[in-house]
Amino acid sequence: MFSRTQHVVQRWQLISRFAVLAAALFVTAVGATQVTATRLYQWRDPTTGTLQLAGRPPAWYRGEQPGPRVRVYQAGRLLDDTARTVAPTARSALRVAAFGDAAPAGPRDAPGPVANSPAINAATSGTPATTTKIAEFKALLDAWDREQSAAATHQIDSSASAPEPPPPTR
Repeated sequence: MFSRTQHVVQRWQLISRFAVLAAALFVTAVGATQVTATRLYQWRDPTTGTLQLAGRPPAWYRGEQPGPRVRVYQAGRLLDDTARTVAPTARSALRVAAFGDAAPAGPRDAPGPVANSPAINAATSGTPATTTKIAEFKALLDAWDREQSAAATHQIDSSASAPEPPPPTR
C-alpha cells in the first residue's frame, strides 16, 4: 500500500506532466498560427528601383490610387499579384484581409507609376541617342514584365485549382 507521501508525489507528477503537455500544445498552436499568418509583400520602389520586402502591405495595395506592382507571398506560394485585374468586391476583400478593418482610405503621398518617375523624365529629355536607348530599354522591361505577369497569372490559376500538397516528412 502507498503511504500518504507517495500518493502526494504521484499526484504532483501527474499534474506536472499535464502542465508540460498543455504548455507544449499551446506553443505548437501559437507557432502554427504565426507561420500560416505570415505574408510577404514585395514591390519595386519606382524612385530607386530597389526591391522592397515587407510584412505589412504598402498603402496603395489594392487601393483606388495606382502604385507599383505588389506581389503577396505566404508560405512560399504566390497569393496575389496586383498586375492581375480583379473584381471590385475581390479587391476590397483582399485589401481588408491585408489591412484588417482599419484599411487606409488612400495614399496621399504614395509613389506613382514608374513612368512618372523624376529620374526617367529627366533622362528622356536628353539627346536623341539616349532617348532611343531608353525607349529600347523600356520596351525590353515591358516585355519582361508581361512575361512575368503571364507566369504569375498561370501560377495563381494553377494553385487555385490544384489540391494542397502534403506536408514534407522529416
